[in-house]
Amino acid sequence: MSVSTVSLVIRHCPGCGDDRPMEQPPCAEHAECPEWICVECGTAVLLGWLAVDAPGAGDSRRIDTAA
Repeated sequence: MSVSTVSLVIRHCPGCGDDRPMEQPPCAEHAECPEWICVECGTAVLLGWLAVDAPGAGDSRRIDTAA
């Protein structure tokens, strides 16, 4: 039998308008899930970067500053 773990932290919940316990459920899509869910109202928030959205990740555009 496998036991899944859930992380729990206190963060600002935009739904409640105050600091509330947030849990980070297991995620099959990411190594570390960016989604946190308010334990009290169920509002989901994204914290951190998704790998595809991280600064410089896969960005092939370059700016040539040499004149």
